[in-house]
Amino acid sequence: KSLGKLIDAFDAAVKENPSWTLCIIGDGDQRKYLQDKIADLGLGHRVSIQPPLRDIQSEYMNSSIVALTSASEGLPMVLLEAQGYGLPCIAFDCDTGPAEIIEGGKSGFLITPGDVPEFARRLSELMGSLPLRSRFSTVALRNAERFSEVVIGDEWQELMCRLLQES
Repeated sequence: KSLGKLIDAFDAAVKENPSWTLCIIGDGDQRKYLQDKIADLGLGHRVSIQPPLRDIQSEYMNSSIVALTSASEGLPMVLLEAQGYGLPCIAFDCDTGPAEIIEGGKSGFLITPGDVPEFARRLSELMGSLPLRSRFSTVALRNAERFSEVVIGDEWQELMCRLLQES
């Protein structure tokens, strides 16, 4: 129920930043639970759930922050993609994934897993500060370059050459 935690954090953060909206993109077995939670909190005019999109790029270009409340991740592509669009990110610092992408306090915030009040506080801080989002955006774009096709391709080529030399 990680998206429920996101809605709870947003509910707290939007009280200080009332012009903001939250868009959850995706579909799944939590939809009814999430819709009920949104209704119970009176956030129907602030939170929407949209089905998966073919043109996710336009969503990134029209967004200001990406928030991820997963309890576990491998390599969260949503964070990589978001940083490629210069979006500051906030995520629970689960065992693997987010800390590989987000530079805590530089390109976004890493929050102790499950700490919804801290997530809400940092989300509110991002929502309320254009200069902070701009600073994080600059670092996010630089971070995204570490995962570019060229950089990753070069690393794979180097690894393959080393393996061939060892054999």
